[in-house]
Amino acid sequence: MGIFDIFKKEKGQPILQSLNQSFTGLNSGLCDEVIKGIPFGYKSSWFVFKNLNFNLIKEFLHNELVYHSTVNFENGLKEGWGGNFALLRPINHFTILISSNGGNFLEIAKKISKELGIIEYYITNRSSNLIGLSRFEFGNTTREFIVTGDSGIITNEGVPTAIELKIAEREQKEILENSGDNFNFYSGKEMLSFLGDEEHLMEIAENWSINPAKLDEVEVFNCVEIFKLKK
Repeated sequence: MGIFDIFKKEKGQPILQSLNQSFTGLNSGLCDEVIKGIPFGYKSSWFVFKNLNFNLIKEFLHNELVYHSTVNFENGLKEGWGGNFALLRPINHFTILISSNGGNFLEIAKKISKELGIIEYYITNRSSNLIGLSRFEFGNTTREFIVTGDSGIITNEGVPTAIELKIAEREQKEILENSGDNFNFYSGKEMLSFLGDEEHLMEIAENWSINPAKLDEVEVFNCVEIFKLKK
């Protein structure tokens, strides 16, 4: 039995751990309130911590970032989209840290994964038609992939996971079947270059850990801790 199996709950229910006392700030009472989740993920970037010790995650973040405030879930999403770092309470065993400034936290995430275990990173950017993902495991980068619709594959490090290959093969097959006069062009492209859609990233995220675009299907704590990068 794996460590996550010990804590399994019915799908769609949050992990209601007794962590209220671990939140700081004047709005800590929000952490007693459970609400329907608000989806996010498009035009954003976020980290997922696959560690069951939420207080340990908080401890490392307090060492690397500067605590700013505690806000409700909706405002937390806005803060993360605006460039701050928004830490959600655990949802179905996974802790999410949202920030459109996530690229500046990658090296820190890799470093703290030495103690925290697996940390994932996802990014979408519609203006450049980009999606990207990374996986850090115990201080090592085991997977990093970035692709854009215009430029193709930018970065492809590590071994592609089964879900990446499955989606790429599916998209490649569909596009080739409908390519017509462009068949030769599409048939010459690398298979993983067909992973260029935000929905593909959400599907990968759901397979790896949690799909933020489906948070309206679960209940969440209505409090989010906001951090900023150290100056």
